[in-house]
Amino acid sequence: MDKSDEALKIAFGENYKEIEDLDLSFKAYQELAEMVIAAMTGEEPEDFEKRREEKNQSFQDGNMV
Repeated sequence: MDKSDEALKIAFGENYKEIEDLDLSFKAYQELAEMVIAAMTGEEPEDFEKRREEKNQSFQDGNMV
């Protein structure tokens, strides 16, 4: 079990099974996990969105973050 799975299990508790049953793509699962971890650590939604946009732009530019 990786850290993303652990974070989602903590965040959703018994409802985690419903997340698994969604059969999300890897990208969607990764984005959900990042969003949950940001919320759990108290990151503001605006800061999370800014960081996500910067990361996406960096990948589009061919740079790794």
